[in-house]
Amino acid sequence: MAAVTGLAGLVLAGCGSAQTAATAEQLPSVPGLNLSEDGLEIRNLQVPYAPEGYSTGGDVPVLMTIFNDSDQPVRLLDVDSSLGASANVVDVSAVRYPALPGQPQPEQPAPGQTVDVAFGPGEFAHITMRVNQISAPVDPAGGVPIELRFDNGVTVTVIAPIVPPLEPAERAEPENIGHH
Repeated sequence: MAAVTGLAGLVLAGCGSAQTAATAEQLPSVPGLNLSEDGLEIRNLQVPYAPEGYSTGGDVPVLMTIFNDSDQPVRLLDVDSSLGASANVVDVSAVRYPALPGQPQPEQPAPGQTVDVAFGPGEFAHITMRVNQISAPVDPAGGVPIELRFDNGVTVTVIAPIVPPLEPAERAEPENIGHH
């Protein structure tokens, strides 16, 4: 009886073994990296795709959304990268405050203004940082090391991935190599 049960288990275990899962071919709707650290949620962390990559001496943009999921205010103190001569926040494009009815909306930073990134509980912001004057090239399949330091003692060190292109690359026309 035990042999029959074991054989039945092997037969059933092999039923789907040669098939590809339905989700294996799907691309994520948000291609960046998502991570959580002590009440901070970093979503869609990414380096925009560049077909030629990023050259030594150039600058690399890094995009992300940061949510404060804690019950205390948090401030982003510093951004850094071991790949660049420096790094800085260049844009907080859409700070969102879940304002209650009747509360005024806070002012948005002006373009080019020094950006102070602070989050109350439940608040979030879309952030663009720039890694300046990179010391080595980054190819389209690579990533960029970054470090984010917050005033609550949290430091996030991660490789920001280069996201895949939104559209497939153009295919080159085949060369006529003389065959008829």
